Amino acid sequence: MIVVILLLVLGGLAYFLTQKSAPPTVPMPSLVGKTENVALQRMANQGIKLNTKAESIHSATVKVGFVISTDPKAGGHVDQGRARPF
Repeated sequence: MIVVILLLVLGGLAYFLTQKSAPPTVPMPSLVGKTENVALQRMANQGIKLNTKAESIHSATVKVGFVISTDPKAGGHVDQGRARPF
């Protein structure tokens, strides 16, 4: 019985320590179809930091300066405060 209680306590402690060390996550905002400036502001509002300038991709259907896609897609989770490529 004591062994079972000890294992439960150790398991709970291990879970607590791993959850404490993981950075908080935030959902990726919906950015597709937004201007680069609006996208940057929305990401900043979520606490998502960027470490590079946006990649420029040619599109026959999307105007220059507008977001074509994101990774992860809107609603996917990213680490808050950790720099991400943009």
